[in-house]
Parts: sequence; structure tokens; C-alpha cells
Amino acid sequence: MRKPNRLFEFNTLLPLTLLTASYWGVALFLNVYKYALVGVIFELLWLPMCLMVVVLPILYIVYFIKLRSKKNPA
Repeated sequence: MRKPNRLFEFNTLLPLTLLTASYWGVALFLNVYKYALVGVIFELLWLPMCLMVVVLPILYIVYFIKLRSKKNPA
């Protein structure tokens, strides 16, 4: 039997979702530019986090479609 692709596993997607949400929450409630190092880290991570906001829902949809097709083979 073939092992499932680990990219679409819930154990991988949930931490990525929590990381993206925490990034947004920290940026919303804290002044990230108060300290230069924190501001630099946030500036370096803004593009990957914006991509994650778009990519994660797509990965969740694909994951649940695959999960549903395994339960209900037509």
C-alpha cells in the first residue's frame, strides 16, 4: 500500500495555519517597528505570509476533497 502524501496531512497544515494567524495577530496588536530586528524579520516574512494566506485554503480544499473521495468512492 502506498503512503499518503505528507504535504496534505492535517498535522502539517494546522501548524502552518497557526503560524500565519500568529504572524497576523502580532502585527496587528504590537508595534513591530519599535525594535529594528523585529521589524527586519517582519519585513522579510511579509511575502511568504501573504502567499500562505492564499495557498493554505487551497491546500485545505484539496486535502478535504481527497479525504472525501477516499470515504465515498463513486
